[in-house]
Amino acid sequence: MVSTIEPGGVMNLRTDRHGASFRIRLAKILIVATVPIAIAGPALAAGSPPAAPSIVSLATGPSTATVTWKAPASDGGSPITMYVATAAPTITTEAVHSCTTTGATVCTISGLTPGSIYWISVTAGNPTLGPASAPVADSPIGNAPPVMNNLPAITEVTPFEATKKGGTRITIRGTNLLGATKVTFNGVKGTNLVLESPTKIKVTAPKSKAGPAVIKVTTSTGQLTSMAFVFD
Repeated sequence: MVSTIEPGGVMNLRTDRHGASFRIRLAKILIVATVPIAIAGPALAAGSPPAAPSIVSLATGPSTATVTWKAPASDGGSPITMYVATAAPTITTEAVHSCTTTGATVCTISGLTPGSIYWISVTAGNPTLGPASAPVADSPIGNAPPVMNNLPAITEVTPFEATKKGGTRITIRGTNLLGATKVTFNGVKGTNLVLESPTKIKVTAPKSKAGPAVIKVTTSTGQLTSMAFVFD
């Protein structure tokens, strides 16, 4: 059998045996070439900065402030690679001293002026720096009276914040605390005061409205010392 195709898709068929011939119009055939394509998935969000850490405690020295904090609730999607703790003379001025870590949640800020009060805050980075923690004020740097004066002085409060509902057990460290008769938080007396040693007492925080507070320790001689605190 011999076949030919004419323009327009007409096929001529002729058999060799009987000489019969046929004309057949072919149906149009659509040929589609296929090529692989890449389908993009959902775009990944750019790395976000971590949330703010929260300060747990502060301890002051002759010209230093050692700050301890809790890691933020969110790292922004990337591991935290650094923390920066800063000290500013007021809550609205820029920091004048700082210390950094690569993951540790405690560091000591040095070079502080004795007798001065600083506002301390901490920022986490991944490496993009996130928002700073709520600033807290330390006790006067290097202003703890000598033991011979029998005056109380607070050097550390742990934890540094308590629930506004009350009931948080607070440990206060310092000097000449054994004669403490009461501890107040913004003027409200704490409960269950326990005098463990001249350098350590414990008390239960009362109910309070959220926000900054001042802890005051009063001794049997009427002397008192104070440190900033936070209710949340």
